[in-house]
Formats: sequence, structure tokens, C-alpha cells
Amino acid sequence: MSLFSTDDNPPPEPAHAWGMVAANLLLWPGLGTALARRKSGLVQMGLSGGGLIMALVGMVGFYFRWVTTTEFPGWRDRYVMAFVAGLGLFALAWFWALGSSIQIIRSSRSRAPAQAAAERPAPPPMGKA
Repeated sequence: MSLFSTDDNPPPEPAHAWGMVAANLLLWPGLGTALARRKSGLVQMGLSGGGLIMALVGMVGFYFRWVTTTEFPGWRDRYVMAFVAGLGLFALAWFWALGSSIQIIRSSRSRAPAQAAAERPAPPPMGKA
């Protein structure tokens, strides 16, 4: 069985699902999806990481160009474009992770009643009095 197998991958418990949502939306977009054993989480993590790196490169490049030339670079500067594109990639990954989080919560809610019925102990036998 691989890490991301979907054959016998039951939905997460509700408490674990909320932890996955928190990881997905607050720590790193895609991390919670990967913890839920969905392959799309790795793509989300790659997009968000690449977007964050692009935004940081754009911001640092913009700052150094501004300091070295002592004039404000134009809005069509390549570093500004890299910053905006990086933010766009990160936002795309975050909204995708939001959609995945909603799916994770819904799947955990569908698991809860079925699992609760399966784990409920049998009633004691009725004896003759």
C-alpha cells in the first residue's frame, strides 16, 4: 500500500479533518490535503512554494533596484511582475487548498454516522426475570 493509495483510504475522523484544514489554510497550502492522502496536495504544495519563492525574489529584486538606482522602479518592472505572478500562484494554491479542505470536512462528516453506528456497543441481552 502506498502513501497515496485510494483503494482502502477511509475518510479521516472529524477531529483529524479539522487539523488537516488548519494545516492546509494556515501552515502551507496543500499540506493538509497531502495529510489526507490526496495526490493533489503535492501539486498544491509545489504551486504555493513556487509562488512564495517568486514573490520573495520579486520583492527583494525590487528593493535592491530601488536602492541601487535611487529612484522608484516603474510598475512594469520585471521584479514587480515576478512579485505579482508569485502572489497569484500562491493565491491559486490557497483557494485550491480551501476547496480541498471543504471536501475533507464533508468526507469526514459522512464517515461519522456510519462509524458511530459500527462502534456502538451491542445492547445487553434481555434476561428472563
